[in-house]
Order: sequence, then structure tokens, then C-alpha cells
Amino acid sequence: MRAGMTGAVATAASFALFPTVDIDVNGMKLPSYAVIGVGAATGSLAASAAHEWVYPLIPHSAKWDSAETAALSIGAAGLGAYGAVSIFGNANPMILAVGGGAYAAGDYIHKVMMPM
Repeated sequence: MRAGMTGAVATAASFALFPTVDIDVNGMKLPSYAVIGVGAATGSLAASAAHEWVYPLIPHSAKWDSAETAALSIGAAGLGAYGAVSIFGNANPMILAVGGGAYAAGDYIHKVMMPM
């Protein structure tokens, strides 16, 4: 659910920032906002997997637990969005901020606005 929310927020934000930019993906022209949204969602999934299986294996202080998790997740979503675009074309560094910000906004929506 969180990855979907991250992808949706990244898609909306990148549509507002890069509405006319297309990316060539194996001969198909796709809008950049679609590629950025999928990349941010994939990064969010990677962060969740790392948090679930890798993060517990790393010795750390409980005091910094939530800050480290947030930094890992935001960074992974930003890198996912940036990586998806850079594979197929020229990536703007602002895409890192779009992906990371989308994770933070998606996490807020998931936890506060849509609690389960």
C-alpha cells in the first residue's frame, strides 16, 4: 500500500514538474512521470524489503532507529526514481528530491490520513 502511495505521489509531482518530457523505453515513448512513479514505487518496495530483512542484521542504537529507517526509505525511493530515469535517458538531479519527497508524503498519507 505504501509503495503504491509513493508511486502515485511521485507521478503527480513529476507530472506537475515535467509534463512534456518523454523517455524512450525500448522504442516506446513514455511520459517521464510514469517512469518516475514506477521508479519511486520500486525504490519504496526495496526500502521495505531492506527494512524487513537487512536492517535487523545491522547493529544499531534504538535511539536512532526511526531516523535511520526514514533516511533509508527516503533515499531508496529517491534513488529508485532517479535510477529508472537514468537507465533510459538523462536524469535531472531534482528527480532524487521528487522520489524522496514522494516517499515522505506517501508515508504520511498511509499512516495519518488512511490508518488501518
